[in-house]
Amino acid sequence: MDGMNNNFVNPQMTGGYNGPGGPTGPVGPTPKQVQDEIKRTRHTWEVPMYIISIVAGMMGVGMALLQFLLDGDMMAGISEILESGSLDIPGPLLFVLLTFGMSMLAIISGVTMIVLTLVYIIIVLYQLYADQMSYSVKVSEKNYPEIYRKAQEFTMLLGMKKQPEIYVQQMNGQLNAYTSWVFGKPYIQLNAEIVDVAYLEHKDLESVYFIMAHEFGHAYLHHVQLKYLFWSFFANFLPVIGPFIILPLLSRAREYSSDRVAQALMPNNNGVEAMLLLIGGRHTYKYLDADDYLERIKNDHNAIEYFARWCTNFLSTHPIMPFRIEALRDVRKRNGRMI
Repeated sequence: MDGMNNNFVNPQMTGGYNGPGGPTGPVGPTPKQVQDEIKRTRHTWEVPMYIISIVAGMMGVGMALLQFLLDGDMMAGISEILESGSLDIPGPLLFVLLTFGMSMLAIISGVTMIVLTLVYIIIVLYQLYADQMSYSVKVSEKNYPEIYRKAQEFTMLLGMKKQPEIYVQQMNGQLNAYTSWVFGKPYIQLNAEIVDVAYLEHKDLESVYFIMAHEFGHAYLHHVQLKYLFWSFFANFLPVIGPFIILPLLSRAREYSSDRVAQALMPNNNGVEAMLLLIGGRHTYKYLDADDYLERIKNDHNAIEYFARWCTNFLSTHPIMPFRIEALRDVRKRNGRMI
């Protein structure tokens, strides 16, 4: 269902945000409290890295356009004409005409390249959305109703105009979730292997909710919209610095920010157990000890292993799990470690 449910309970007048069924828990945060908390705890690197990615994307557009112009036969043709002297045009006038012609060609080529890139990205986004339509179950009042009501709650707390569509799809054992976007709406996929822990394994709705709240964070902070994807696409054209430095740094900052959104939406759940689910798997994560996990890594002074973890984190789109769990457990909610 798009939009809000009119039967949604008012948190100021009841015991909590629990949807049409009525209050079942303690009073939760208000939308203003949630949104203020998100502003306070959003990773400070995220916005600067987004601005840098825009600059990198602009440079990438220029480099792609320059490569297109230099790699074509046009420059060879112009050089041949100039060398032959077959044009009976005064030198200064010829220079002006060539400059004007090259400028117009660059503008037309640039606009064409940008339009074609936008069309390509939109096609890819809708192909991904078509996959949801074809192979997923849409969360509704009858299919996964608990998740549906929680999605209503998150939508209200974040002040979102439209409730993101939620889909569940079987992914051959892969524990993952993602957020994407098509015109007018974001949507979220929860892999069925994660949802299983709520209905089969451990009756653990809280971990599923936290993972979904993290995906709501991406939607709320506009990480999946066209303006992000477009500049990221062209930032990849910058050799080394684009795909291996700027974009991974931006992505890691966004992941930390989305984790803080999830914590703001679920103030009684720090999200560590949800991370253990992703590390240890849905059968055994309830038996894992986060303190022991972090202590063993912290006390490991093997230089090779330390360097290997650093390299993995530096090149990754997501912070490595020790860094991410440490950030989630930080009661002061400071910035997560980027490098």
